[in-house]
Amino acid sequence: ATKVLRFTNSDGTDLTMNIDGFTFCNSTIARNVPGSEVFSAPAIDSTNGVIVAKGRFAAKGDNGNIMENLTLRFENGLLVDAKAEKGQEHLDKAISIDAGARRIGEIGIGTNPYLKQHVASILLSEKIGGSFHVALGDAYTMTDYMGDAVHVDNGNRSLLHWDITTMLIGKQGQIIADGVPIMADGLFLDPALDVLN
Repeated sequence: ATKVLRFTNSDGTDLTMNIDGFTFCNSTIARNVPGSEVFSAPAIDSTNGVIVAKGRFAAKGDNGNIMENLTLRFENGLLVDAKAEKGQEHLDKAISIDAGARRIGEIGIGTNPYLKQHVASILLSEKIGGSFHVALGDAYTMTDYMGDAVHVDNGNRSLLHWDITTMLIGKQGQIIADGVPIMADGLFLDPALDVLN
C-alpha cells in the first residue's frame, strides 16, 4: 500500500522512490536459491538521491571484474553520477551498455536473517537480511509470480540487469514507507516480521 519508499544509512545513502501501484514478489527458495527477498520496481522516473554501497561488486557479464565502494546519484530516475573507489573503468563500462543501464529496473529487500555479510556474489548479497538492492537495467516483465498476479514492470529495458546491494544492518539503516519507519538499523519493526530479524 506504500507510495513512497525511502532508504537511508550511516554511509550516506538517502534514496527515495515511488512504488505506487507496484506489487512486491515474495521470492522464496521455491524460485530462487538461496531464499529470500521481496522485489518489485519503482516508477521509472521517480528515484532521487544517493546510494553509497560499500563492498566488492562485479557487474553481470563483465568477466568477474571487481569494483569497490560505489556511490550512485539519481535524479528523476536517471543515474547522473557514478563513482567507484576501485574499478571505475568497469563501472563506466556497465552503465554505458545502453540508455536503460542508467535507470533502475528492480528494487529488492533482502529477508534472509542467516546471511549478514556482504560478498561479491550477487545471488548471496541481494538476500542479506537488513539490506536492500537496486538492479540497474532491465525490469522484470512477468505478470504472474507463483500463481499471484503482480505488477513489477516499470518499462525499463536494457541488456543489463545488475543487482547492487547496500547494507542497512549495522549502519543505522532505515526503510521508511510513506514517512513511517518500517526498519531501523536493518531490523524490521513490525513484531509480525520479527522472524526475519
